[in-house]
Amino acid sequence: QRAAPSWKLAWQAYCKLYGNSVNDPSRHDDTFLQGFIAYCGELALASLSEIAEEDVDVGSAIGNKRPSAWSDTPPAKRQGTLAPTELAPETATLVNKIKALQRSNPEAKEAWQVYCEAEAGGIKDPSRHDVDSLQTFLNTYE
Repeated sequence: QRAAPSWKLAWQAYCKLYGNSVNDPSRHDDTFLQGFIAYCGELALASLSEIAEEDVDVGSAIGNKRPSAWSDTPPAKRQGTLAPTELAPETATLVNKIKALQRSNPEAKEAWQVYCEAEAGGIKDPSRHDVDSLQTFLNTYE
């Protein structure tokens, strides 16, 4: 972070979005840190692939001889999900309710994560769930 301001800014943005604005790496678990590195790698790969403008699978061109260390985990979180204002009103209401619940109650946050792992393939961003999924969680939690 000290050597490259872009990494520092990327870390701060990632922490703001996914780490409750806690920028101290020692206050995050290994999974969170690995998620950040994997996310940056995915962004770099996407950017470099666009620059190359070739129909070549860059992953196979590099010669991945080993499976990724994170191959059994869900994909890293990425930006680009719809903001609540861009969602249907009913969905936005449920998304905001779940986000507020997670911020206000650590048990609710844990319950949401468990629900996502069990029922939604590990997708924890409420804006990426449909109304039925959101409502099911709220009905079971409340």
